[in-house]
Amino acid sequence: MLHVPGPDGLIATKARPQPDPEIDRRDPEPARDLVVAFRLHARMILGAVAAALVVGIVIVATSRPVYQASARVLFDPRRPDTSRQASDRELVQVSIDAAQLESQIQLLKSEQVYRSVIAAHDLERDPEFARPSLSIPAWFKSLISRGGGAGSYSTVVSQFDQRLDVRRLGQSYVLQVSFQSIDPEKAARLANAVTAAYIGRQLAPRIEAARRTGQFERTMRELNADGEAAAQALKTGIIDVGSFPAADARVITAALPPTGPSAPRTSLILGLAGAIGLFIGGVAALTRFRLLNVIRERSQIEHELGLAYLGSIQELGEDFTDMDGVMAEGAESWGVNIIVDQPSAPVSTGIREIRTTFEMTLRSSGRQCIGVTSTLPGEGKTVIAYHLALAFAAAGRRTLLIDANPQNPSLTRRLAASMPDGQDSGLVQAMASGAPEGSLVATLIRGLSFLPVGRDHQWIHFSDVIDRPKGRELFEALRAKYDRIVVDLPAFSVLPDAFAMGSLLDSYILVVEAGRTRQRDAAEMVTALGSATTAIAGAVLNERMN
Repeated sequence: MLHVPGPDGLIATKARPQPDPEIDRRDPEPARDLVVAFRLHARMILGAVAAALVVGIVIVATSRPVYQASARVLFDPRRPDTSRQASDRELVQVSIDAAQLESQIQLLKSEQVYRSVIAAHDLERDPEFARPSLSIPAWFKSLISRGGGAGSYSTVVSQFDQRLDVRRLGQSYVLQVSFQSIDPEKAARLANAVTAAYIGRQLAPRIEAARRTGQFERTMRELNADGEAAAQALKTGIIDVGSFPAADARVITAALPPTGPSAPRTSLILGLAGAIGLFIGGVAALTRFRLLNVIRERSQIEHELGLAYLGSIQELGEDFTDMDGVMAEGAESWGVNIIVDQPSAPVSTGIREIRTTFEMTLRSSGRQCIGVTSTLPGEGKTVIAYHLALAFAAAGRRTLLIDANPQNPSLTRRLAASMPDGQDSGLVQAMASGAPEGSLVATLIRGLSFLPVGRDHQWIHFSDVIDRPKGRELFEALRAKYDRIVVDLPAFSVLPDAFAMGSLLDSYILVVEAGRTRQRDAAEMVTALGSATTAIAGAVLNERMN
């Protein structure tokens, strides 16, 4: 059952209307939901990003720096038979070169080369290879691997293989041999040792074939010299560029100790951590936003809350922000009649729609004292109350705007420049006297007056004084003087004043912020107001996107 205004201005009870299938099939706008979710849960998202960055910093701080050194080898492939036609020869050459280069890469990463380098540099006794400190990815890999335990030869070979990288540079015949180590000198030494071991394995069968076939002494001497140079380079890890002229591979760049670590990449890790944190926080915020079942569109106001839809305010900007709402884009200062001065502004169009709907819906009831409230603070009720008063004045109605929010008198603060100098009296003093003296009401523009909250407002709760005869006398006098009275009330969840002042009002207008106001909270407010004698004129949807 829902409570809706009847023709006599009282709350009537009727069955909840069934949702319109055509309306309910409309999907919510994902972009709007995302923007609102990010705005409402900014702290959650920032917390997720901060936590991810902390994890990234811990990873960087606990990771040992790794250095990478690289040597480059030019492989000179043998040419095919020149008796083929040119086009066939080019195709065969390409296929042979690709196969040869892939074979050389596999030879560089073969166990024979590993064994030679491991034995030459006694890596079985090197803690970096025999008992490495496992990183998180390496630890997970070790759980599922079947290799030997720490200190075994298979562990040394596995660590050696992980640190060695051999790749072809572009479409050239150049192979780059890279090795990683926690010691920059060791990285360069082992990269050169792998290169020397690879060239030594190339030279070994040629030397043996030359001995068997009885080659010329000069050829034997050159091959032996290259073989000895390769063996020496394998042990020392030092290679001279241009060595090994008899081999198919020629060293064009020897590995040198790197000047800086190649890992961890601090900027990359922190950037990735921040992106992951933003993604997790965004997903959590959007999920929470969807689970809150917030009000986002007109159909929820009409079908779920059972209230009349008076209109909406769209495209609110960031130029004017206060503790209780956001001024619409184009309004440079409070007290300016934006409805007249800027009729094409989005807020002007929206407020006119609200005013017209309100007047047409409640014309027969003669309601003139309107309380503007919301479920939660910050939903824009103060801004809407102010502009609604401007709209009534623009339509020729003698209008009074009242600040009845003693704990957060946003209107009084904003409109202080429009009030006479030294004025400190207002609603508090008027309710005590029972009549609005002339000095209590300030004229903002033609047709619109303003009654501020008054001094000592911080000690006042209108719910304590609302039933006093002076308060009723005040509102009776105001009804006789003004056609429309717009009262800016506190949020319903903050103080009981919004509910208590219902006995002095003719109707309520409920402001709902799209994407923030939960349907459950708004429904509880509507149910609570249903026990009062004041009708709910309808709801205004604040669709601000900032």
